Amino acid sequence: VAEGFSDGLTTWDLVLNGLPLLVIPVLGVGWGVRRDLRQVMDRLGLGPLTIQGVGVALGMTVALLILVSVVGSTWQLLTPPETFEEQTQASEALADSVTTIWLALVLAASAAISEEIAFRGALQPVFGFWATALIFALTHMQYALTPATLIILGVALAFGWIRMRYNTTVAIVTHFFYNFIPLALNVAIDSEALQWLGLIV
Repeated sequence: VAEGFSDGLTTWDLVLNGLPLLVIPVLGVGWGVRRDLRQVMDRLGLGPLTIQGVGVALGMTVALLILVSVVGSTWQLLTPPETFEEQTQASEALADSVTTIWLALVLAASAAISEEIAFRGALQPVFGFWATALIFALTHMQYALTPATLIILGVALAFGWIRMRYNTTVAIVTHFFYNFIPLALNVAIDSEALQWLGLIV
């Protein structure tokens, strides 16, 4: 995303970037052909968000951010500084392109809504839990084959489990929190120490 908008990200860029991942699954499950809007929402797992769902989303987000912190710190300690910088270049570029809380909010929301509807909503019921998580990790290969790939796979498995146990809506909220918290912290304190936390999915 950051490389595609080198002049700086705008709200419109982020919305347009996420739109295909939203439109294609909705049409792909048959909206207007064999399903009405209510049936499409049911098929994609877009159920109501309950207080319990918000609690699950917050709890899973905290667990995932702790996992990322532990793996990221270990990765940084065991990797030469120049290699670590090279391996985290994509996430750092994205985090650096988000300069306001508003952009952090829009990026986190657009990625969470479009990716969860596409992967957990549309693909997971067809390809299954493990295959969908692997596909998700492979689509985030801007990180190359590094510890970040395993982190993204772990995150994808968590989102997939939430989809199976609750619904896609709770997965969207979890994904949003997972992306928004590090981005907002990065904007607030503008610290390079958070670059490995910027594994935005």
